[in-house]
Amino acid sequence: MTEAEANGYGHQANYTAYDMDALHRQVTAMTQVRYTNGQNPDSSESIFDQNTSTAIYIKEPNVNLSVNRLPSSDTHPNDPVYLNIDDSIGVVNINVNSDNVRPLVVCYNGKGEIHFNMQGHTFRGIIYAPNSPKILCNAGGGNFYGSMIASGLNLRNDRGHFFYEDFDGGSGSAATGGASSDYEIKLL
Repeated sequence: MTEAEANGYGHQANYTAYDMDALHRQVTAMTQVRYTNGQNPDSSESIFDQNTSTAIYIKEPNVNLSVNRLPSSDTHPNDPVYLNIDDSIGVVNINVNSDNVRPLVVCYNGKGEIHFNMQGHTFRGIIYAPNSPKILCNAGGGNFYGSMIASGLNLRNDRGHFFYEDFDGGSGSAATGGASSDYEIKLL
């Protein structure tokens, strides 16, 4: 033992393995509801008033998701709504039209691009697209609370603000809540 260690000075590194496919497996296992109203889902629709053990499956040629106030935002502000977007979809457009209080977790394992437009609003959630070549994010003065993952990330408009928030109840969380899982999910 060194003198520093004897005096209580030292450190111990903790390493956690990252499982990049854990969220996709979790959301796939949770999928119970299929969205059938076309390729332009709006988060204010009643189908988005799901509990945290259910994911909504979307399979359309393209997806143009409008993010508005999610149902039950006031009664379940930290309970995420999960979307499982089919891998075959070529482009996923996400337009934030108003602040969403309740987190929205978008899981897309396909190889198309994600076009994400905050338009000056606040978005809470996760954009999980590990196989996407890029997420093209137009902040437009908006605030992002959550995490994004893709092969590439292109941030446009320097007036945006980005804050990490964990919606799976793990450590380092700015807010807790969400579905419990057997998978350790870590997103940067």
